Amino acid sequence: MKRFLLISLLSVLFIEACRKDEVPQPVYSDLFYYPLQVGACREYYVDSATLTNGQWRYASGILRESIVEHFSGSAGQQVFRLRRQWKYDSVTTWKESPVHFAWYENNSVKRDEENIIFTRMSFPIKVGRAWQGTPEFELNQIEDQELLYLSNWQFYYEEVHQPWEEFDSTVLVIERKENLGISVDTFYSRYAYHIGLVERYSLHMERDSLNQPFQRGFRAYLRFKGTCD
Repeated sequence: MKRFLLISLLSVLFIEACRKDEVPQPVYSDLFYYPLQVGACREYYVDSATLTNGQWRYASGILRESIVEHFSGSAGQQVFRLRRQWKYDSVTTWKESPVHFAWYENNSVKRDEENIIFTRMSFPIKVGRAWQGTPEFELNQIEDQELLYLSNWQFYYEEVHQPWEEFDSTVLVIERKENLGISVDTFYSRYAYHIGLVERYSLHMERDSLNQPFQRGFRAYLRFKGTCD
């Protein structure tokens, strides 16, 4: 009897120890919402507007993003280099945009966008799962002070494995929803299975007081066009 109790106790302790050591692992298929593979190339329609001194200026065009190579990062991770090109319509020539980098790290997808590292996704994917999507900036840590609004955003999944438009399964990541009166931020991204990013909306506006219209900011909507020809 004593031996049985001892074995039972050891079994319970072993199970509890295993639970403490458990780290949430992504379901392998989750990675296909943000596939990274050399040679992949996708194009997007982009409509954007810039608000300066209370006046909006509009532009539209096509963004091409292709994964051209990978290399080993400082921590040994596989880092992918993303070539980005832009043109205003189907007849103009492509112009180079700043290069981005992306990689998988600690059950997440990291993306270096002009020296700001975003955590674009966190695994496993489930409704309500939240994580820190942008770094926490100090005033002396960032060269462009206008980017301070990006500090310490909390991303979360609002929709998971849901159909949208022509895509059978997508996930919706809410990146920022905040209205402080003198500033408004609305940012979200949608990813489709085996495709990656298919939709992104970005809105940021600022004003100096509540009794005046918004004076500065930007708005952009990006929509998947297709793979490259």
